[in-house]
Amino acid sequence: PPGRINALLAVLDNKLYLYGGIREEGNKEVTFNDMWALNLNKLDAWQMLYDETRFEWDGVEQQEDDDGEDEDGSSGDEGAVQPKPKSTDEPPRS
Repeated sequence: PPGRINALLAVLDNKLYLYGGIREEGNKEVTFNDMWALNLNKLDAWQMLYDETRFEWDGVEQQEDDDGEDEDGSSGDEGAVQPKPKSTDEPPRS
């Protein structure tokens, strides 16, 4: 597999599995979406299990402004669960 940083590694049944990671190429980062296996008894060759990595950069970068908002003006937490406000319709408890 190509060199990378921040990859996930796991060992199971004498096989080393490598998943994903990031590689810097010039001024951009490529995020790997691939999985490889290495037989630790033989150490002869890596086997590619799957690879869905996109190497083409579409030229669009999402950056946060200094105020914490994305380029589209959102804060990025629209999907976050908000606490329910307390109802004022309840009678006071004694």
